[in-house]
Amino acid sequence: MSTAIDFGEDDIPPSQRQPSQPQDQANMPSLGGALSAAMMSGLGQQIAGNMWSAGSEQAKQAYGAYARVDLLRPYFDVEVHQVRARLLRSFLPTRPSRDVDPVPTELYGPLMLVFSLVTVLLFGMKHSGTEVREGTLMGTALAICFGYWIGGSSIYFFFAYIFNTSLSFLQILYTTGYGLVAYCVCLLVATMLPGSNAFLLAWAVLGSLSAAKMALVFFSRTADRKQGLIVGSVVFVIHWVYLFYLFRAYHMIVGPW
Repeated sequence: MSTAIDFGEDDIPPSQRQPSQPQDQANMPSLGGALSAAMMSGLGQQIAGNMWSAGSEQAKQAYGAYARVDLLRPYFDVEVHQVRARLLRSFLPTRPSRDVDPVPTELYGPLMLVFSLVTVLLFGMKHSGTEVREGTLMGTALAICFGYWIGGSSIYFFFAYIFNTSLSFLQILYTTGYGLVAYCVCLLVATMLPGSNAFLLAWAVLGSLSAAKMALVFFSRTADRKQGLIVGSVVFVIHWVYLFYLFRAYHMIVGPW
């Protein structure tokens, strides 16, 4: 008859005992996994929140930019045939009717004419092979063209305000801008035919027609005839004389005249 002998832990020699794992260490993997999952969940929510905030901010900026562009759309919404007709009419000094022919507020054509005038000036400067002492050729041309378009329109608006002329600043910008057609043509003639009287002929004919067209626009929008004659004469003289001054100053930059 065999008898089972139970060796307890006390009967096992110390050298043969296996170290026991505490219960806390056994639970460490599960606790670490839960903590890591919680951290990843919080980090994901934070990243998603940041992405949502950034996307919302970009959407607001895009909507604001579109709204600003949409405000400018009426001033640049024009057809090509309309611009062509207005370019031709800038040389026809006919008295427009105050009620039938309202002055537009379109700025596409005037802005393109300003850049065209810049191109004409740069062409003449580079064609002569000379340099400007102060600044650059581009800066000089931009200052001359935009300076007259905005500065000259401001002067005309000042006189229109004094003599009760029914023209807004945008309408004056439109009128002055299309008056630059004569500037582009006359200065291009002066550049292509230097040393001749071609510019003087173009200035006397085209320049005076363009200035007369602008003067009639101001005259027709002034209630009092005497005041309209005064403001029209001021506009005619400034626009016509400044073209000749620009020719002289332009040739002083690119070469002797």
